[in-house]
Amino acid sequence: MQFSRSCRQDLKSEAIVEMLQAGAKAANAPWDYRNMVLPMIAAGNAIIASKDGVPFGFVFFLKTEMPFTKRTALIEQLLFVLPKHRGSTKNVAGGLLHMLERVAREEGAQDIFAGSSLNNNEEAKRVYNRCGFKTTYAFKKEL
Repeated sequence: MQFSRSCRQDLKSEAIVEMLQAGAKAANAPWDYRNMVLPMIAAGNAIIASKDGVPFGFVFFLKTEMPFTKRTALIEQLLFVLPKHRGSTKNVAGGLLHMLERVAREEGAQDIFAGSSLNNNEEAKRVYNRCGFKTTYAFKKEL
C-alpha cells in the first residue's frame, strides 16, 4: 500500500475518477467532483491511497492561515476509503492521516483541522484519536 500526494497527471487516471464517483455516491454527496475535486487533485491538495496503481482512498485538504491565531493550518476537506478497504486491520484512513501530517509539516503548518467525515461516525472518531487528534470544536493536531 502506498500513499502519495496528487499531481496533475492523476487527472488522467480513470480509476481515480471512478473512485471519486463511488465516494460521492456512497456519501450521498451533493458535490460535483469535476468542479470541486479535480482542481484540488491538480493543485496537489489530495493524498491518494493505492496498491499496484489502483486507488482506494483519498483525503482532500486546503492550506490556510487561521484568521484569529495567524497560525498556518491544513484543513481536511474530505476523507474517504472504499468500503472493502475499511477496518482497523487495514488502517488506510490512519495512513492517509499520517501522510496528511507529513505534508502539513513540509508545508510549514502548525495545525491540522480534521473531522469533516465524522457525522456521528464512531469508527472515524477512533481513527482520528488513534492518530493523535484531540477533540476541540473539531479534531485538531498541533504540529
